[in-house]
Amino acid sequence: SMAVLSVLTGLIVLFSIANHQARTRAAEVQLLKVLGTRRADVTRMFWVEFGAIGLLGAALGAALSTALSYVI
Repeated sequence: SMAVLSVLTGLIVLFSIANHQARTRAAEVQLLKVLGTRRADVTRMFWVEFGAIGLLGAALGAALSTALSYVI
């Protein structure tokens, strides 16, 4: 049950960070739209960026937790 709680907490934090970043970068998105970037391209850019950040964070978390479990 602690593992499920940890995963849910992590997902909530990840959603909060992504939401904050999207609101912060609204001006950048508007500029890209003015310059002629299609909506699909902007959406793909966000998916790639947040996907890479999420993947890197998950990999780092898994590696650190595995290393810590061997230490303990």
